[in-house]
Amino acid sequence: MEQESILIEVLTPEGQALSVRTGAFTLNTALGRMGVMKGHAPIAALVEPGPLIWQTAEGEGRLELGKGLLELHWDKATVLVEQAGRPAKQDKDDKARRGRYGK
Repeated sequence: MEQESILIEVLTPEGQALSVRTGAFTLNTALGRMGVMKGHAPIAALVEPGPLIWQTAEGEGRLELGKGLLELHWDKATVLVEQAGRPAKQDKDDKARRGRYGK
């Protein structure tokens, strides 16, 4: 997968929060939700709080991000954020109470 993947590195003031290779990922930016695939043109974007979601052979990964900056250069994405952490696990009852769209 290394040839067809993007290296995502998430850095916080406390250190590296994530380093993973993926074929594609999504995250919130100042202009809305952004999807990135291998070969995306270089870009810099302001990151807004919300989930960073990526796919690997093992399944979907998810990391909650605070505000920050995304720098993408062909096959490497560096995400500098104030904070990052794994989302809390939700039980089925909680999802049912909030409805389909998490309200």
